[in-house]
Amino acid sequence: MSKWCDRPLYLPSGDANPNYAIHLNTLGVYELIKKLEKVVNDYSYDTRKEPASIKISNSFVLSLLRCYKYNNLKWEVVAGVISPNLIKYAEDKEPEIMAQIKKGIHITYSDNDKEIELDHLAAVIDGYFNFVTKEWSGWMGDVATFAKDLVKWTSYIADYDEIVQVAIEKLGSNDSSMSFLDIHSDIDGENLYNDYLKNNEYKFSDAFYDYYIKTNKSKLRYDVFITNMDPSYDADLAWQKLIAGPSDNIYVFLNKYDPDNDYLPAENHRTASYGTFANYVFTNRDIM
Repeated sequence: MSKWCDRPLYLPSGDANPNYAIHLNTLGVYELIKKLEKVVNDYSYDTRKEPASIKISNSFVLSLLRCYKYNNLKWEVVAGVISPNLIKYAEDKEPEIMAQIKKGIHITYSDNDKEIELDHLAAVIDGYFNFVTKEWSGWMGDVATFAKDLVKWTSYIADYDEIVQVAIEKLGSNDSSMSFLDIHSDIDGENLYNDYLKNNEYKFSDAFYDYYIKTNKSKLRYDVFITNMDPSYDADLAWQKLIAGPSDNIYVFLNKYDPDNDYLPAENHRTASYGTFANYVFTNRDIM
């Protein structure tokens, strides 16, 4: 039984592009974030009689960006409770912006690069500030859910290589828990958190501007992601961490909020999920 040791090249094509979403370029999203930062600073003055610190500003902005889609009980555990008063304040101050967020905003590039879901990006970053549940919000949560999906898709398949083939075919598709939008949002969320936000030294707008516009580091998102995976910058160790995936404890959390699918995927399904994602990341780093 092969176990992801040769890093077979796999390069999916296509991208998710739901028609319902509003598409804004990086500069447009940057300007939107700046307006939200003004809103939360005004909110801080009105409620706390002081300007918002970088930490508070980022927390409130990320909350507003995810408040319509990532604000159920599960996400309250993962990323924290969002104040209804903050949402109402923002809706009163910037109704057009909040209406756009509610509809869904995709960050687009002029050169047809990968799209990013702004609310998903914000949810990943906001979840990373919760160190207890950090691994649940980003790529680890998605590869675990993808492993559970594989069980449903391949319940009639015993051969490991066939399960891997299904994983390859499904990764990136809109009917899976790891669409291309999910993958790119997960990777950029982790990169922004690790390189800019985790020490509360950058406002979210400044981090966003530097990553997507000024340095265009987003063009090297896979390399940045791999570099941050291991403190020694060892790509082989990063590969091992990716194919190892999250701890099995993550399935306890997922099953709690999905009681109809309360099970731990078999090793074959977990390995196929983690390996397919790792392969996608390492394949794409060489072409960016």
